Amino acid sequence: MPSVVENTIKVGESFPTRVGTSGFYDAANKMRVILNSNNGRVITVIPGSP
Repeated sequence: MPSVVENTIKVGESFPTRVGTSGFYDAANKMRVILNSNNGRVITVIPGSP
């Protein structure tokens, strides 16, 4: 759901990713979100911990 993705980005814990991307993890929803660092667009959403 988009609200879960938005929440992960807002309150999630950041984790290391490839150059040019940002990763966020929400432990409550067990969800990872990878963003393009240049434009902020969501690249992928992955269930589970990093």
